[in-house]
Amino acid sequence: DERLGLAGYEGKGIFNRSARRRIFEVTGGSPRLVNVVCDSALLVGYGREQLTVGGDVIREVARDLRLPGVSNGRAAEPGEIRPGKKNWFGRFRRSG
Repeated sequence: DERLGLAGYEGKGIFNRSARRRIFEVTGGSPRLVNVVCDSALLVGYGREQLTVGGDVIREVARDLRLPGVSNGRAAEPGEIRPGKKNWFGRFRRSG
């Protein structure tokens, strides 16, 4: 919300509560990942002509980006490694 405000957006919140929660889950709060996920989610929301972005969109974006711990809609347990799944950096990562 802060970044949108800095960009000049004055409307109602675009990311609903479940989206904000899911953003933190898939990024761990890393600012760069938050930006990448939110940018992609805004594009998906725009393409679908949605007024708000929900957790389902964030889950879809995270899966498309192959973020660690996100596969088939299920987040990995802390410390779980998904064999054969690489993150968007191109290497295997441990979740959690």
